[in-house]
Amino acid sequence: MRFNLKNGRIFFRDRSLRNSLINEGYSVTGKKDFYLDPLEALYLVRERGAVLVYEGTELPSSELDRILGVDRRKYAVYRDLRKRGYSIGPDLYLRRENVAVKIFSPRDKLDNVKLSDFLAAIVDDDLDCTYFMVKCVDVSGEFNGFDDYFGEGVGEFSDQEKKNLHDDLVKRGCRVKSGLKFGTEFIAYVKRDEVHSRYMVKILRSGMEWIEIAGLARVAHGVKKVLLLALPGPDFLYFSITWFRP
Repeated sequence: MRFNLKNGRIFFRDRSLRNSLINEGYSVTGKKDFYLDPLEALYLVRERGAVLVYEGTELPSSELDRILGVDRRKYAVYRDLRKRGYSIGPDLYLRRENVAVKIFSPRDKLDNVKLSDFLAAIVDDDLDCTYFMVKCVDVSGEFNGFDDYFGEGVGEFSDQEKKNLHDDLVKRGCRVKSGLKFGTEFIAYVKRDEVHSRYMVKILRSGMEWIEIAGLARVAHGVKKVLLLALPGPDFLYFSITWFRP
């Protein structure tokens, strides 16, 4: 495979190559000159032996991310998922899972993250990728207001948000107990015949970082529970955070 770089764009004219790349899920555009996204071109050079030429000179693979302006973390995620067999475009949309991928570093805070359904790719300093699926969930249970959070003893909530979360979970039919040993505010049961709780529930507080969420999600996976992030508001919104192994 041989591609050309001109006026900041990567193009080629081999129609059979164009058809082959499209069949493999690459985002090729154009009718006569066929254009590739820099992210995909970089992958094809580094992983598939393609050559990128500028004014008759082959460009060095080691310098291409800088020359093409490709973010190293974005390329790390794209490369990792492509090599695992996923069909993914330069917009980092996973076609098979029908979900967008958003990239974070471990110390990024969730304060300004618009939570929705997406795959969070946490990329560390070594450019290793860990993934967590984020989904908005409707929490409900079978307990009709039954709650024994304080059992036979007397207790008090450490802050108003925790009390509000407790009351919201109870209103939704969950049985609520302390989640301290799991690092969360609560654990929640949703079915009367379940021996173990379904959820670990954590309030999404200001300053919370992805490294903390990642740790809690792995704990939840290890004890066969689902981590819920509770977003405070007039009514709480709940987002499940589950470890995703590609």
